[in-house]
Amino acid sequence: MNQGLTGHLFMINRLKVLLAVVAMLVVLKSIMNSNRLSTCVIENDLIRLTNLVRWQPQLINSQGKYGWTPLMFAARDGNLPAFQHLMAYGADPDIRESKGFTVGERLSASGFGKAEVKGEMSRLVEEFRKAKTREQAEKKKPARKLHDAGSF
Repeated sequence: MNQGLTGHLFMINRLKVLLAVVAMLVVLKSIMNSNRLSTCVIENDLIRLTNLVRWQPQLINSQGKYGWTPLMFAARDGNLPAFQHLMAYGADPDIRESKGFTVGERLSASGFGKAEVKGEMSRLVEEFRKAKTREQAEKKKPARKLHDAGSF
């Protein structure tokens, strides 16, 4: 094999390794940010929570080691302001954690969360589900043709 071709193959292999390292760093950063968002919920730091969600909206439904989302931590801790904040920014309460439970199912279990805020959290989850059902029904409606709308 000539010297030039060997050099090119060497550079290609180095680029592959570099791309793999960059991909790993992206994954690690995502995991770290996910943990940071959950930490904001646990520490009730709504300012940091808001900033993270605004700049990295994909984190709102990020799942940790056991599949828990920031919304699940807020529900567990009875942190109503964080729960409301996360729901307002689009957190999905229908995501299942590693044992197969959603936030709503966890809230209905005894011993989970604080009793004084469980009702409000459950109401927000129910509102989300109703809105989701309405949205799906709207998508299924056939589009009306212009001539069906009558004369103008």
